[in-house]
Amino acid sequence: MTKTTQSKVYLVSTGGAGTHFLYHCYGNNKLKGNNKNWMQHQRTPKITDTDFKVIYLYAHPIDILMSFYRRGFLKGLDAANNLGGNMAEMEKIMGCDIEGYANNGANVFMFKTHAMGWIDYLKQEKISALILKYEAIKDHKLTLDKFIGQPAKTFEWKQRNSSWKDLSPEVIEKLEQVHREDIDFFNTRPLIEKIAYS
Repeated sequence: MTKTTQSKVYLVSTGGAGTHFLYHCYGNNKLKGNNKNWMQHQRTPKITDTDFKVIYLYAHPIDILMSFYRRGFLKGLDAANNLGGNMAEMEKIMGCDIEGYANNGANVFMFKTHAMGWIDYLKQEKISALILKYEAIKDHKLTLDKFIGQPAKTFEWKQRNSSWKDLSPEVIEKLEQVHREDIDFFNTRPLIEKIAYS
């Protein structure tokens, strides 16, 4: 499938990885996000459309968790359903804080599974994509401009509103144990990867 500069750009993410920042920079008209036909955090990698590209965003697993809790995503099952994962375990953590999540001891969100599902799908289906860690966004504006096909309207980078560095060492250790596979995956991935097909 030939991709043009006018291709639609679907934004896919684990959540907590900079999707709202990109919407703010480039606008919802160019980036396809949440609507009745598309859910940007969906775990099943499938897009039924033509002439499109994909930006996949992800971040350090503990940063993602902190973002979920700061924004209250885990206060109700409806919001949590949009994030997907191990739904049986998710019901156990509804309404708890980040310490409660750590004490539960289960990898509810399986971030590596989410990322690898999408990355494998994009390569198998030969879909042009830009795969970025959250930390790469601020230094790759020109790359994003070119890939999206328009310059950003604004690009004022802001640091995260929450930091897992403020958690107790005991909680951090538990979270690292729960998400060891996800963290190892994150640490071995490049900051940015471009999959190009013409």
